[in-house]
Amino acid sequence: SARLFSSGSDKPKRPKLVVFDLGGVVLQSPLKAINRFEIDAGVAPGSIFAATAKKGNGGAFPRLERGEVTLEEFFPLFGSELADSGLVLKKDVSELFA
Repeated sequence: SARLFSSGSDKPKRPKLVVFDLGGVVLQSPLKAINRFEIDAGVAPGSIFAATAKKGNGGAFPRLERGEVTLEEFFPLFGSELADSGLVLKKDVSELFA
């Protein structure tokens, strides 16, 4: 078992936070599902990821991951971001989360 010590002390220090990266680590990577969705939605594979990356940390997807927006708030924001990137989807972006 791992033990954490603060500098200059032999007493174990309890962690204040534990972070888990679930996507592609504990759960299957979401990239395969996104790729299938892109094909079904009539856009080039990788285009949704590219549009998301352009927005950086201020984009809808990172904001959803951080809990700054609800899933209901996310859908129109994300759809607008994709449209602003020139992507016209034949499917509703909410189907990606079904």
